[in-house]
Amino acid sequence: MNRNLLRLGLALIALAAIVAPRAQAQDTDSPPTGGAINIIRPEIYLTEAGEAERRIGMPGRIEPGDSLRTGETGVALITWLPDATESVLGPDTQITLERFEGSEESGFDVALNQSSGELRMGIGPTGAANNTSTWRVMTPAFVARLFQGRFEVRVSDGGKSTLIVTEGSAEIDRSGDAPLMVAAHEFVTARPDEPPAQAERLSLDGVEVALTDVCTGVARANVNVRLAPSESSRRLGGLTEGQRFWVRAATEGRLWLQIYFRTADDDREAHDYGWVYGPIAELDEANCGALTAAPLDARIFGGPGVTPLGTVEPSPEPPASDATPAAGDSGENVTGADTPDDAE
Repeated sequence: MNRNLLRLGLALIALAAIVAPRAQAQDTDSPPTGGAINIIRPEIYLTEAGEAERRIGMPGRIEPGDSLRTGETGVALITWLPDATESVLGPDTQITLERFEGSEESGFDVALNQSSGELRMGIGPTGAANNTSTWRVMTPAFVARLFQGRFEVRVSDGGKSTLIVTEGSAEIDRSGDAPLMVAAHEFVTARPDEPPAQAERLSLDGVEVALTDVCTGVARANVNVRLAPSESSRRLGGLTEGQRFWVRAATEGRLWLQIYFRTADDDREAHDYGWVYGPIAELDEANCGALTAAPLDARIFGGPGVTPLGTVEPSPEPPASDATPAAGDSGENVTGADTPDDAE
């Protein structure tokens, strides 16, 4: 019996030695070489350089040469650096980490190849390294360089690619021409055979967007917009009945929907996104079939951040409707949306 236990212990030690390089968090004394993968929704597949694709069921790492893919319901959070430099992969998304080099002192040189799906990217001050870093996302239609801020890159059928900038700025590389600048609250859409000509305004009123092929909803009644998915959260403003909006993500069961909602320029806590009570919205199901499950612990979703190889615990869902304001609720009008009279 003791010999069997000894053999088992030795086997476990050997197994740990084999998997340790991938499973251990990055040494804080050495420059990062990749990112920590946290599973928000299962159905996530990793292809390590030179290896076959495998489904992963626990946190891990993505290193240069690796590819990460999500299935029809899979959602993954990649923590590159603990400063809101993160990526969230929605369903049916595939990326390959081509390069990850550098440090906060020298600046980072990172290249991601995105062949499908929805990639949300946040770059914090450490990742930007005083704008000396180069974060590139390569799509079938263009190569985007991202500076400090918040971005979304979408690749649909046929390689149609869209870059959305909600905070900060980006550049689109154009062969033989000066880069195309994309400022905050602008977007660019292009096909592989049609280079992007110019950036377009994301929204004229701060709520309804000029994007196509994205999940949208219409408010069935006047409804509050909150900072977080809770009716006790700070009120950002409101939507009026019949107003159309872009739905970016949702909590479990679509109880709360995260929407684009442009806030005042000095309200940096909201980052131009808010939450509305889900049942008050009528969604365009043709484009809302696979809404991204919101990783509420991610910094780019307003959370505290996830430590390397930590797990994301689901947040409890508030039980009540937010179609009408709570007693004593107040909020000022914000840029881009009219606050309903009965929501004051």
